[in-house]
Amino acid sequence: MAGDLSRWWQPALDASPEDWLALEAAAGRQQRFAQLDALAARLLAAALAGRRVASVVKGTGPEAADSVKVLRLTARQRAWCAEAFGVQEQQRRGAWYLPQKMSLKGGAVNLPHLVRQRPAHALTLAADDSAGIILVDGSADAVLLWSVLVPLFETLIDPIRVRADGPGQDHRRPAAAVVRH
Repeated sequence: MAGDLSRWWQPALDASPEDWLALEAAAGRQQRFAQLDALAARLLAAALAGRRVASVVKGTGPEAADSVKVLRLTARQRAWCAEAFGVQEQQRRGAWYLPQKMSLKGGAVNLPHLVRQRPAHALTLAADDSAGIILVDGSADAVLLWSVLVPLFETLIDPIRVRADGPGQDHRRPAAAVVRH
């Protein structure tokens, strides 16, 4: 591994999360995602404290697109997000796979807040909290939600969602999947 740093990640394929992080650090790759890790940790902490993390603003009119905003970002984090997740910046770096139109299910990131506000209806409210986004005109916040925050929060709340489905379900599989991530 010391001789070929371009393949530093291959031993990590079968590693535990702790071993993965150690391999990443040994290869000098831990700084690559330091800002994203700090941003995700800040938003996760805010969510677990019961604060809203994202806001969906419905467009007015039948053809109007909705918009989303990630809350709780510092000015520095917001500037970094514009550089890292802005649609033009993504495309400048070759990311032509961004969908032009999408339905963004942002309720997952606000579920801890919804549980504190309306516990009996939190899952339903989270499922209804979606936005019809046009990414070509979209903000860095929409790309950040779509590519990082929604998948992260959906993975974390999957065991809750499965348990809410009712008795008779196998609840061990989703919980084991979260532990493996």
